[in-house]
Amino acid sequence: MHTFSPPKEGKLHITLPVLLLIVSFMGVVYTKVSSQIPDFIPQFISVASIALAIQIITRYSLTRFIYEVRDDERLFKTFKVTGKKSTLTGAIEFDDIIAIEKKDKNVNLKEKYGKSFRSFNFCNNIFPKDAYYLILNVNGEDITVLIEADQAFLEIISGCRPA
Repeated sequence: MHTFSPPKEGKLHITLPVLLLIVSFMGVVYTKVSSQIPDFIPQFISVASIALAIQIITRYSLTRFIYEVRDDERLFKTFKVTGKKSTLTGAIEFDDIIAIEKKDKNVNLKEKYGKSFRSFNFCNNIFPKDAYYLILNVNGEDITVLIEADQAFLEIISGCRPA
């Protein structure tokens, strides 16, 4: 059994919510000071900023993913860990993996494969450096799973796939 958890990179998962909360506070102050635009616009921006900040904090600051490769079961498992709670978020059979593609802004999977995919993101970082798509076909459904992996762990995954 092999496990891997991508390390958190930088402080974007902390600074971005702080900036959004500052924008929210500025929107509240602006509604009290200025009467040039209707109150609901800055209030809407404030509420949306708070909601987005909470989403980023819960998804990227408080949560991490752990990947596990089980050679004996021929499974790739992902676990979502929030505090002390660990939840199995995916169990992928290696036979279902069609391809592994490096995430690149110039590559559009829908154009490349000629079909649309149901997507899942199991990355620990907002903008991951070493992200890869696991392209799957599970019971006739086309799925992509975005993971972060170093080269050694990617070789383990590739080595377990059928030839």
